[in-house]
Amino acid sequence: MAHVSYPPRGPVPPRSQPARPQPYQNPYAQQWPAGGGGYPAQRRPQQQGPWQRQLQWPPPQFQQPQWQPPAPKRSGSAWWLVLPLVVLGLMVGYYALTQGADDTATVDGVDYLHEDYAVPAVGEGPTQVVDTLDNPAALTDNPLYVQPVPIPVRCEPSDVTNVRDTAELQRRMDELSECLTRTFGPALEASGFQAYQPRVLVYDSAGVTPCGDLDMPNAFYCGANQGIYLSADLYRIAGTHQSRIDYVMAHEYAHNVQGRTGILIQRVYEQRKAVSEAGELEVNRRLETQADCLAASFVTSVADSVGYTDADRQEILSAARSVGDDQFLPPEDLPSTHGTSASRALWTERGFGATVFGDCNTFVAPADEVR
Repeated sequence: MAHVSYPPRGPVPPRSQPARPQPYQNPYAQQWPAGGGGYPAQRRPQQQGPWQRQLQWPPPQFQQPQWQPPAPKRSGSAWWLVLPLVVLGLMVGYYALTQGADDTATVDGVDYLHEDYAVPAVGEGPTQVVDTLDNPAALTDNPLYVQPVPIPVRCEPSDVTNVRDTAELQRRMDELSECLTRTFGPALEASGFQAYQPRVLVYDSAGVTPCGDLDMPNAFYCGANQGIYLSADLYRIAGTHQSRIDYVMAHEYAHNVQGRTGILIQRVYEQRKAVSEAGELEVNRRLETQADCLAASFVTSVADSVGYTDADRQEILSAARSVGDDQFLPPEDLPSTHGTSASRALWTERGFGATVFGDCNTFVAPADEVR
């Protein structure tokens, strides 16, 4: 067998020489001239070739960070310094929610409430009193009771010195009716009821109303048409002092408030449930003495603007005593429908100091306070 070798025998061709390796040329070297121009030398970024990057050890993700001292912890010991500000902010917010709804305006240095309240026009709105089903809570736990008595409310009725004049008395009572509605209206609406400004009629002759004949002298509220009737000779009952006349008007308006809140109609239910005439009369006395109290709270509300003084309050207390049942009836006919002089004065005085309308809740008072 022929022996064949590889490569084949013969002259050996000259061996080619491999290319000599060239030093690595940094392609970025010309972009950063040494000194002058570009970044300052100390901030010039150091360029690395690919092989240099491959030889970094340990890799950046495994390099240990240089130890730094821990940042000092913030002390929480001073939190109480801001606590009074937080509490104050909450108190201001609560006041804004509860009282801020009463639009205020400063007049002659006095911050009056209800300044932006839109008083309903006379006779606008509901034409009947609230007609509810038998609901004893309307008397004892009425939503109105939690409402604050607004102090002060601005009321500037005309100055009437001769209240015996029918036209002057009519004008004065119309103005006072608007003041009364401005005082009680927002509280009624906040309680879920609708405010109403009743018509006022000052009469000087006989006539007939849905609630009966017009007598002289007299003052009464008619629930059938929610009107207030005042005889021109009212001074024969209340006296000639202006604050006494205003108090009588406020008392009759308070019956309008009772009508709007369901108290007036619930009085009827309670009287029907009474087992005796004495029980019926007691329910009515609670209604009337409550009206005394609400009327007196109004006097306090508008005292700053009207100018009621302590002397006026004493006049009003005197007027309350003068219309007590014991001033008109013999002892054997007592107790009667409106309350004795002592009871009427008691609730009038409480009204002067009332802070919420619940202070006039006569329907939970002891029986001896509504005799």
